[in-house]
Parts: sequence; C-alpha cells; structure tokens
Amino acid sequence: MTARPVFWILARAAVLTACLGAAGCTTAYQMKVDTTSAPPEARIEAIRRAPSGDLQSYQLRDKSGGKDADSLRAQETVAMVRAALNGRGLFEAASLPTADMMIDVEYGMDKPKTHMEEMMVPIYAQNGGGVIYGPRQVTSPTGSSTTRTLPSLAPPGTQLVGYEPILVPVTTYEKFIRLSAREARAAREGAAAGDLWSVSISSEDESNDLRKYLPLLASALVGYVGADTSVQRTIKLSPKDPTISLVKQGP
Repeated sequence: MTARPVFWILARAAVLTACLGAAGCTTAYQMKVDTTSAPPEARIEAIRRAPSGDLQSYQLRDKSGGKDADSLRAQETVAMVRAALNGRGLFEAASLPTADMMIDVEYGMDKPKTHMEEMMVPIYAQNGGGVIYGPRQVTSPTGSSTTRTLPSLAPPGTQLVGYEPILVPVTTYEKFIRLSAREARAAREGAAAGDLWSVSISSEDESNDLRKYLPLLASALVGYVGADTSVQRTIKLSPKDPTISLVKQGP
C-alpha cells in the first residue's frame, strides 16, 4: 500500500474539477476484461445449425432492466451494446427464429467496497518571530522627524519538518457490462446449451456515476466480443477513443 500525502487528495480534486471544463484532460480509464469461448468443434457445430450458416445475427435480451427495462438508462445501454456488436460485424435479426445467437446483456454497479489507505499528513513547526531592530521614522511633539533604530516583533513562520502516516477510508464502486451468447435454436426450444462466448468488462474506482461509465464499458466490448483471452487482463481506455463516440450514437 503506497502512502499518499494528504494534499494529494486536494490536488486530485482540483485536477478533476479542471477536467470538467478542459477538453485536453486525457486521464485513461482502467478496465478489467474477462472472456471465454466455446471449443472450436462446438462453434463449428453451432455454425452448421445456424439459420444463416454463420454466427453473425443475434437477438438481444436485457437481463438487468427488470421493471426498469423501459427506462432511459436501459434503452441507452441496450442501444450502445447493439452498436458495439455491430462494430464487430454482427447484426440484429428481425426475429428469434431467424437469429443465429441469443445474447444476454447484464449491466450495473456492484455494492461499494471500502478499504483503508495510508496517507501522509504534513507536520509543520513554528519558527522565527522574536524581536528585530530596524530604522523607523519618529515624529517629535514639535513636528520634526528623525530616523531611529527601534525594536519590533517579527511575525512567526512555519516550516515543513516531516510527514505522519494516517489511515483513511476509501470507497470504490465496480461498474460492469457482461454479455453471454448461446445458440438461438436452444433458446427457441428451451434446451440447455453452453455459452458460445462470453465477455465481461468492468471498471472499479471511486466514481459511482454508472451512466458516465456505461458508454466507456460498451466501447471496450468492441475489441473482445467472441474472443478468448484465457486469463483476465487489464486494459486502459482513453476518453478520446473514437469508439466511445460511435457507441454513444447507437446502431
């Protein structure tokens, strides 16, 4: 755990405030990516059974909306996921019978997590002050002025002498989008079928602004739909990435 000076908190707050009004702020967002893919033989068999002879068309099912499925956030998120899938060369089928895949989408924010972080508080010592002598203009009762050396009190000063560690609570929020695809034929027939592929994109930091992060998470999907990274990997996404704008525009 790396200790941070307490003024780092104020400096970071100032930077974030400046970013709100500055187009040049280019802080990268860190995200975790988890993907899986069915074995090649299973995918080949699924392609053989697909209506289009490939795994390119899909029907999308929102599994997070629930009662809020018609809310603005749900509509925006599903539209952004469609745009991300289109960016991978997939397209939405007119109906489930004509679709190759059923893709379930989940999105949201997990419960906040709080941990303790060590930060360094500056320690100051008082120095200076006391009596100093200097020239001063003195006026006599008759109105004449003379310069005399007289004592005066110097103001005290402070000096940084070190830092003291303290523990402060830090709360983080994990925002996520998860997709899982399986054969539409199995979905139509109510049969059990393993996932053809799945992808999970998440970002954990101190922001609880889910709506701000959904387009970022959706844009990160474009590079990993249908992939199999085998292990979780960490990526960084620039807020200037053009994919974000494309995803926000929708399909």
